[in-house]
Amino acid sequence: MEKAEAAKINVEKLEIKDIDFSLLGNKEELLLLQKLFRFPEEVELAATNSNPSRLVNHVYETAKTFNQFYNRHLVISIKNGELTKARLALVEAAGIVLKRGLNLLGIEVMEEM
Repeated sequence: MEKAEAAKINVEKLEIKDIDFSLLGNKEELLLLQKLFRFPEEVELAATNSNPSRLVNHVYETAKTFNQFYNRHLVISIKNGELTKARLALVEAAGIVLKRGLNLLGIEVMEEM
């Protein structure tokens, strides 16, 4: 029953003000956050220097970092709904950054597999 309750959290209905991001603090979460925050700077540097490989590398490293986070930590926690909200927001942000990065590189992204 608790797992079903936790799964009902809809990331689209989450508002930033309702999320306690201080709950994100393990190594993988912090590394992923760093990659996400660096995305605008990497896009600008890639464009300024006419170096799309810089963006390719950043998107690849972000995807790799996300994979490490996702493989080591449960996103949906039956014991901690607030942590679930924070991790769902992190997953959503990673998806947005990866999709934008791939789109900038001219790679179409599937919505679902």
